[in-house]
Amino acid sequence: MAYLIFTQDNNLISIAENDLELQKVLKDEHNSVSVSDENFNFIKYSEKSVSYDGVSVSYTEVNPQITSVAALNGTIESTKKSISNWLEKKQTHTDYSKWNDYLTQINNVVPSAVFSSLSASDAWYDQIGTSGETNDKKYVTKTEVDSAENNGETVTKTDIIGCSLEKYFNLNSQTSLSLLQLPLK
Repeated sequence: MAYLIFTQDNNLISIAENDLELQKVLKDEHNSVSVSDENFNFIKYSEKSVSYDGVSVSYTEVNPQITSVAALNGTIESTKKSISNWLEKKQTHTDYSKWNDYLTQINNVVPSAVFSSLSASDAWYDQIGTSGETNDKKYVTKTEVDSAENNGETVTKTDIIGCSLEKYFNLNSQTSLSLLQLPLK
């Protein structure tokens, strides 16, 4: 069971993937609402926004966060700052290593390399987005065959065009955490 955590004013303040994570974020003054794993992931990957009226939760689809190298740079820098601030204050926290490792992973992202495989960006993206490979325009999967570099194997690479940093990491089988998962306690 996953959870969304709201302030008393019904503003989203945190998310928890399970009961153990909930214990790290839920404070007496917060309200938690259990949600499906699918709805949790919509929030974690910034695919939908959420509103809560104190009784029910509703979701609204959002536009992709990262659609350029500049946007990716901005996201990386703000994410690094938030995690670094948390790490500085929580040096003895049980999740310190997890978040420190995630910060290292983010530090290793080379934004220009992420986008280098796209030749026509938006035009190419729109074509792929409607050709059946993916229709949600949240991300693009591009398959390339290069026998010299890949020993004749088909290589599938997921580019970050039109998705969140968290979704990019998830699609590339890397650790994926949302800033909303930073422990509050």
